[in-house]
Amino acid sequence: MAAVGLGVKAGGALRTRATPLLTAEEIDEATRRQVGFRPPGA
Repeated sequence: MAAVGLGVKAGGALRTRATPLLTAEEIDEATRRQVGFRPPGA
C-alpha cells in the first residue's frame, strides 16, 4: 500500500502532509516496488 501512495504522490496527483508511520526499511521496500499508476492526463 505504501508503494501506491508513493507512486501517486510522485506523479504529482496528490499533495499531502504525513506523519511517519513506517520504518525506514519499510519505506525502502516500498520504493523498490513498481506501481501501475498513471496520473490523469499522462
